[in-house]
Amino acid sequence: MGLDLDPMSKPRPGHEAEFRKLFNRIMSFADERDMTTELERVQAISVVPHATAEVPRVGYDDVATQTARDRYREAEDPDMSEEAYLESAHGVWLLELVPVSDGLPYYSNSGLGLASRLSFRGECLVAEDVVEALENPYLLERLHEPMLADELAAVGAELAEEARRLAGLHGAESLLTCREPPEDVAEDSDPRHVVHVLASAARWCAWWSSRGHGMEPSY
Repeated sequence: MGLDLDPMSKPRPGHEAEFRKLFNRIMSFADERDMTTELERVQAISVVPHATAEVPRVGYDDVATQTARDRYREAEDPDMSEEAYLESAHGVWLLELVPVSDGLPYYSNSGLGLASRLSFRGECLVAEDVVEALENPYLLERLHEPMLADELAAVGAELAEEARRLAGLHGAESLLTCREPPEDVAEDSDPRHVVHVLASAARWCAWWSSRGHGMEPSY
């Protein structure tokens, strides 16, 4: 499956200091002791990324509930009642109803069903052509560790600087802000593809970090 970058939950207002303390404690001792108590407390004082992205939720948002109801009614041979189906779907976030933004990246494993639509496909960043193009290839090593919003913002700023530098070298400034690359940009051998990957990742980092979320890698 490879590396994916997922937005991490953020602290609820008023719990920022406690959240950071718990995060640092978990990162320091996760391999040495049971951190169940700390993890449960983090969950209790957190806002999940789906809430920040305003993802409609079945049973909470009319549009999501109606979508679930429509799916039931379109099924050829449902094996439960509509009421039971909606009850089983209660609380489900429907990411397909969220408008496109930098927080829902172009590069994602979601199309294969292997990751959330909110996640960035980290394998695109650690590909050989991307690593070789960077002035600081060690920047990408940081993506293998969870980080809070301030560090994610710093990483995003460095990715953006690398993207701008490479765009200037290859006349690809237009790729710094476009969501989808032009059809003539080849993935395997075109340096403009590297520009687009870096710029997309930088915007993803900025979108989530500016809203208080960090990042956690998954594989």
